[in-house]
Amino acid sequence: MDDVLPEAVEYDITQVADLDALLRTLRAENEKLEDPDMTGGRFWRLNVGPDATEGLRVGVRGAVGSLVWSTPRESFVPTVGMNEDLASYRDIKGYEAPRPPRSEVPINLVYATVAEYYASHRQPVTVQWMAEPSPPRLPGEPDSYMDGAWIPE
Repeated sequence: MDDVLPEAVEYDITQVADLDALLRTLRAENEKLEDPDMTGGRFWRLNVGPDATEGLRVGVRGAVGSLVWSTPRESFVPTVGMNEDLASYRDIKGYEAPRPPRSEVPINLVYATVAEYYASHRQPVTVQWMAEPSPPRLPGEPDSYMDGAWIPE
């Protein structure tokens, strides 16, 4: 079966019957990116159930992708994350969702982490996590950064 999932910003993985379809969706979107270094990557939120308070935030951008474990209080990035600055990503609707420093890893690690999350419904251990570094702020900007957008505390 070569189906992909319907376009969405967020997937409740308890409603995704086929891991392969989820991975095919991520790979297909990655292949559609014409010049990911210039245009940025594609981003999704993966959750367990409609009332989930934490989940995996995943992106694809050519040879790399982004992983963020998000909770109501804090976000975590892989200890092996490679990017020093915010990385450009957009959701399927075209809204900007910059990924934090240290969130980008090789694309195969993204796919492996998604597969683990799908199977376990828990924070993946495929990667080791660390608290998300605080991004640089400009004067007058709010104090909190979560899931790609500045959020006032």
